[in-house]
Amino acid sequence: MFDWVTRKSLLILISAFVVALLCNSGVVSSSFALIIICRGVNVFGVLVHELGHSIFMWAYGIINVPMIFTLFGSDQAGGMTMPLSGRNVVTELLALVGFGYAGYRLYEDQSRWLIPFGIFYLIIVLTTFTSFHEMIIAYMGHGTEIIVGSYLIFRACLNIDARNSYERWLNGFFGFFMNINVAMMCYNLITDVDYREEYTDHMAFGESENDFVMVADHIWHGSVHGVAVFTLIVSILLMIVPVLAASYATLDGYVNFEE
Repeated sequence: MFDWVTRKSLLILISAFVVALLCNSGVVSSSFALIIICRGVNVFGVLVHELGHSIFMWAYGIINVPMIFTLFGSDQAGGMTMPLSGRNVVTELLALVGFGYAGYRLYEDQSRWLIPFGIFYLIIVLTTFTSFHEMIIAYMGHGTEIIVGSYLIFRACLNIDARNSYERWLNGFFGFFMNINVAMMCYNLITDVDYREEYTDHMAFGESENDFVMVADHIWHGSVHGVAVFTLIVSILLMIVPVLAASYATLDGYVNFEE
């Protein structure tokens, strides 16, 4: 059950976690080379974040364009997903039919992706005629970061399709970086009142409220603090779950235990 837990595997995962933690902690600010690396990884996280918003917008029939801004003169790279229309019935029906066909092909192929895809499709169908679709669109920026990060950690654990140890390490590093990045933002929102007030009052690019503010607006007695607590718990769990899941997974033909 723990065949993947070898000295080399632990070294790769622990070093990837430590470097990701350092990149998120701000202690690398004195090293120009590390700043470039951290900013580059952050751009990847922003891209995943905006694609999360974009995918769910398309699923709900909203034509949009995801964008990222690599502003190296600022404290971080940023991004936004720009809607080009309101909800369009034709676009939404096409999206539902397309996703339904994709699910059918996954079923035909007996793919391991069928269950997570089915959960995604069920969420879309159940919320499409409710106002909760706006909450899901807003949340699934950070939510997608957490999910993709968790999957990359899982890939690193089981050495899935990695051509060498460096690529395996990068899977772990990118995965841990995104989850730690979200966790640290949530921690600041929970513990720092000034940070939370600035986040709550700030209009992203002067266009819209920040994600957790929009999520809280759709929850009865919801607050940014509460959304941050929930997300912090999820982000930490989804750094632990892939490590545990790897101990039970049997992925013949995909896992390479050779050291």
